[in-house]
Amino acid sequence: MGGRSKAWFRQASPIIFIFQPAPLSSSDSPLCRACMEANETPTHVLLQCRGVDEQRAAYLGSPVSLPEALGDLGGLLSFWSELGWLE
Repeated sequence: MGGRSKAWFRQASPIIFIFQPAPLSSSDSPLCRACMEANETPTHVLLQCRGVDEQRAAYLGSPVSLPEALGDLGGLLSFWSELGWLE
């Protein structure tokens, strides 16, 4: 059983977890912790949130779609790290 779990983990991409519909925040509120204007979803944070405009531009440029935002894994990890949201 333990080997089966490890095999699944090796095969699963960490990016899969970015697409979870639940809020990224661990708080009880679904609102984005950067802008408090919309629900905190991956699409909102990576493409729309005005509260992280500077960080997004610095690490990801100006992505217009999720595939474009996810295209630079190093930039993506740096972006989340800069926000302090890699918990």
